[in-house]
Amino acid sequence: MWRSALLLGCASLWCAPQSHAAFKSSYYSYVAALVALQQQDYPAAVSYLSYTIQEDPDAGEAYRLMLTIGVLAGNPALVARHAEPALEHIQATQLLVRCAQLLLIGGRQDTARRYL
Repeated sequence: MWRSALLLGCASLWCAPQSHAAFKSSYYSYVAALVALQQQDYPAAVSYLSYTIQEDPDAGEAYRLMLTIGVLAGNPALVARHAEPALEHIQATQLLVRCAQLLLIGGRQDTARRYL
């Protein structure tokens, strides 16, 4: 097995065809989430991002977008639900800093300190 970061925040295992298929479907759902976010359809974006995270738990950008939606929509429960998993799965320092900034905006100072 070889682990690689194809895109920033999108890690995938490239060892079997089903892994490639899962990565491909998670990528498509991530793009669909971006479109839904552009249209301010937050419920659809959350649904797509949930699928992305389910298929690729190391998709750090998906967690960042989930936190962004929670802040934009004023949904502290969404922020709280994804703050801890994001901390566990995100490995890129710059992405952790951006997530910490979102957590500060979203009123989660306690969790943001753990990111930094």
